[in-house]
Amino acid sequence: MTDLRDGDARVVASVIGEIGEPRDPAELLRTLLPKLSRFAPSELVTYIEVDLPTGQDRQIASEETALTPDLLRAFSATMAEHPLLVAYAESGDPGAVKFSDVVSHRQLQQLAVFREFFVPLGVDNQMGCGVFPRPGVLAGFCWDRAGPVDFTEYERATIDLARLHLQSAMRIAELRQGLTRVVDSLEIADDAVQSVVALRTRHEIDRAAPSALALLDRYFTEKSAEGAAVPGELSAWLSDRATLEHRPDFVADRGGRRLRIRRIAMAGEDLLLLTEYVAAPKVCPPVPGLSPREAEVLWEVAQGRSSRQVARLLGISPRTVDKHLEHASAKLGAPSRTAAVARAFGLTRRDQAGHRP
Repeated sequence: MTDLRDGDARVVASVIGEIGEPRDPAELLRTLLPKLSRFAPSELVTYIEVDLPTGQDRQIASEETALTPDLLRAFSATMAEHPLLVAYAESGDPGAVKFSDVVSHRQLQQLAVFREFFVPLGVDNQMGCGVFPRPGVLAGFCWDRAGPVDFTEYERATIDLARLHLQSAMRIAELRQGLTRVVDSLEIADDAVQSVVALRTRHEIDRAAPSALALLDRYFTEKSAEGAAVPGELSAWLSDRATLEHRPDFVADRGGRRLRIRRIAMAGEDLLLLTEYVAAPKVCPPVPGLSPREAEVLWEVAQGRSSRQVARLLGISPRTVDKHLEHASAKLGAPSRTAAVARAFGLTRRDQAGHRP
């Protein structure tokens, strides 16, 4: 094992000290990635995360424009050959490893992932380390270097020293994000019933309160229990990363009640926050000139709900709610949402405050 030089240890301490208190992993990575080349001189530093059950991956680079859509598609198609990902999957050791540790240069050149992803990216050598390992997920940072000069043992020692600090920073950022989402999700109607399910993987229930299992049984045909797979509809929703990004809540209606399920990632564990409450009327008074969705959103605002509450109720994002309100106000010639509600339904602001269900 190579001993760290004093200067290398000071660099690690300096970078870790500059992280601050990011609100979520995305903010952490935006702040952190450009600084990591100080550990080992590199043209690019990337964060890679691969969901093993689904094969879905995501990458974030220190230079936002470096990873083009074509390159990302090429990586997704060939990542099963990635030497470092294969090494991590086989050994489970998250320590720093480089291309030359696991493949010869000739073997590397024969890999599709090298020809179709690394060569167009201008990368000849790579060293990576695993962070925040959890069941079913490979995640880590990679240092990408052009040219024939390989990474040194001093650089490996520096990255190994930094790895635990990076892992802790990722956990804290994800925990902070999760707590924020939990607190935000508690802002609901007074008649709501809430419970929590912890997932061992995205498809299997690890722990669940009896009330949570009862809610799942009420809304899904499959019987739910600890150790059992989540219902099929939920499994499909959880497996699709694109769906989770654009549809953060799963919503189901039964007998005048509505169940909203929100996935919250907290320190390496997926939680499902279940909220059941009286469903909003599915049919609101028609409003000439507005689409059914615009009228529905405006109707919920008329009940005294905020954009965030309407978003949770309808299973869409607050930004989408605001867009619907913007379009509805423009179509009605109203200068504000309050004026739009008044023109659409004949309700004043005072009426709205007293009309909350």
